[in-house]
Amino acid sequence: MGIAGWAPSPTASTSSPSWQDRSGTKGVGTVPVADRRVFTAVVYVLTTGCAWRYLPPTFGTSPATAHRRFAAWTKAGLWRRLHRAVLDELGARASWTGLPPLSMPRRCGPKGGR
Repeated sequence: MGIAGWAPSPTASTSSPSWQDRSGTKGVGTVPVADRRVFTAVVYVLTTGCAWRYLPPTFGTSPATAHRRFAAWTKAGLWRRLHRAVLDELGARASWTGLPPLSMPRRCGPKGGR
């Protein structure tokens, strides 16, 4: 599975509140927010350490929606699958023959770290 295969599938996650079918409602509720927008907002919060409540409105999603989808995606194992897909992709591209073994001494600093 490549990196493109990480995305949550709406059919696989229908038990999640963020993907419930609202076709029976008559204009009640909010407009659904695209997964990509929410994903970008979640990554922003996780990488910056920003509190959910201070999520900038430029992401086009509310902090509550971002947190709710984060919780649903965590429960569905999305982050584990994404991590594995990235590692698989990097492993397929890496040329490990040019790297020194980890046991080799490394020289760092002005005098080789000594």
